[in-house]
Amino acid sequence: MKKLCLVLAATLVLSACSTSVPIRNFDSNPVPQTANKTHTADSVKTNILKACMKLGWTCRASEDGKILGKLDIRKHQLRVDINYNATEYQLITKTRST
Repeated sequence: MKKLCLVLAATLVLSACSTSVPIRNFDSNPVPQTANKTHTADSVKTNILKACMKLGWTCRASEDGKILGKLDIRKHQLRVDINYNATEYQLITKTRST
């Protein structure tokens, strides 16, 4: 019985040490609208770039409707394409490295 408890405890401890996090894409997310303000593609671009800077991302607009984002954390890197227009945006994972 003690061996079974020990094996179970060891299994739980080792399974809690997993560091892999699934990365998902975010498709067709609506741009939040307010009653008295309508967004344009330029205002969406500006707000996305501001949010990226605030959260520590490195982002640059590559073309109309597309922003390339990069996040470096220690030795890990995540790259995403952010596609947007006046009504919706999407985040698509390009690469990640460990």
